[in-house]
Amino acid sequence: MVNVRESFWAMVREPQLLINYLRDLGIDVDEACREDPIKEFNCPPSEADDFRTRFFVVSYIYLRVLSQELRELGASNVIVEGLSELMSDVLTDMRLYNAPPKLMNAVVSIIRDILQLRR
Repeated sequence: MVNVRESFWAMVREPQLLINYLRDLGIDVDEACREDPIKEFNCPPSEADDFRTRFFVVSYIYLRVLSQELRELGASNVIVEGLSELMSDVLTDMRLYNAPPKLMNAVVSIIRDILQLRR
């Protein structure tokens, strides 16, 4: 059982957890950081970065990777807790922190994909 909401917020507070997570999955952190919606931010973020930067970068990367993992899990019986709450948190805070339109659109698209996968 995994609580993705708790994992996400831990990564926002401590971005090294995101970096470790990506490396464990064999994902090139620098390549992930070059993606268009987040390349304008300091990426990978560090604890010294402001909350907004950490939140934007972690939101995009974590949701993108989570979407891939959910796709790979398919119809398995793995229980993913906190998914609805995570998506709600991200959308609310993206609006609150005035996410750039390109980033907001990308995150909304990823969330739609996740919703489709979980039906």
